[in-house]
Amino acid sequence: MAVLDRALSALTAAIAPGQSDTWGWGRWDGTHVILEDDPDATPLIAENATGRLTSGQRVFCRVGNKRATIIGPEAPAPGGIRGSNANGHWWRDPSGVQICWVEIQGIGNTNPYASLHLASSLWTFPAPFAAAPAVTCGRFQLGSGAAWPASSVDITALSARVRAIDAVARPAGTPVYIQAAAVGLWR
Repeated sequence: MAVLDRALSALTAAIAPGQSDTWGWGRWDGTHVILEDDPDATPLIAENATGRLTSGQRVFCRVGNKRATIIGPEAPAPGGIRGSNANGHWWRDPSGVQICWVEIQGIGNTNPYASLHLASSLWTFPAPFAAAPAVTCGRFQLGSGAAWPASSVDITALSARVRAIDAVARPAGTPVYIQAAAVGLWR
């Protein structure tokens, strides 16, 4: 739950600044932030420093109301960094939160699972996590029918097996459409 709280805080800070807020680089002096683009201005009260910074360290922050909310040290952009590759998309917040998501279209089949049928697909994350993340599967469709996403298994920092249960057996070669997401820490 702490990871999700950090993700929500980071997303809120990144995409919902106040109307008069701006973004800027500065130097943390141990208690205040001195903005690089206005070094003669009154130092700003630093929020969110939490002992993770050293005096003189360059920081990226949201500036408003005579305060500097530190987003992260040496963060490249106010909303974190993002990327994608053949394994999906990823977003990393300077606080250490990472979110990965994927849409998979391919072929698959089901295997007997008691009186139902189980399908699974191994998802290699587009960017590695520091430890096993929380993984969820939002859609897992086999052919023209709908399957029920089931709990993911074999979750590591690098991959997870997303699964679904279907009432009908699906032969090899059945079209598959999967949407999944993972939330965890990248550092």
